[in-house]
Amino acid sequence: KDIYNIAVKSWSYNVGDSICNGTNAFFFDRLSEAMFENDGLLIWMLELNNDFIAFEYHIADKSRVYGLRSSYKEDYTALSPGVFLDHHIMKHYFEVGRFREYDLGGSNDFYKQKWTNDVRPHWNVTIYNNRMYSKILYFYEEKVISFIRRFMGRKKEEVSGNGDEKTV
Repeated sequence: KDIYNIAVKSWSYNVGDSICNGTNAFFFDRLSEAMFENDGLLIWMLELNNDFIAFEYHIADKSRVYGLRSSYKEDYTALSPGVFLDHHIMKHYFEVGRFREYDLGGSNDFYKQKWTNDVRPHWNVTIYNNRMYSKILYFYEEKVISFIRRFMGRKKEEVSGNGDEKTV
């Protein structure tokens, strides 16, 4: 639960995407139990002055490790605790040689580009059952939200650049 104490003091908590928010907490609690039983749970913690200030949550299989979540307390942003912790994690993984690959996961964020130029596309897959609630949810997520994202993206493109109108 030390990672939750860090997560509630991070930026991701404030936007509702923290490891300890709602369904994320439920999911990661279950995942942790399952991966721990199979020796596949790796949690890295950074401590400063007897205070845990950052963590990385990884799961592993035989030759690959996946970085699923990381966070740090916002009070320590100026110290770049995430970068510091990630540096030591990667150093350890390569020195020990247990894993063939370290998948940073998620999107191609700027900070990840400091570590590698190799990018592998990831896909999001959502499965809905055949109940009415799921059909409504599907319509909302896949049609309405998708339309809004395309529309907002088009608007951003139209106002960006050198003044030329662009469409996506």
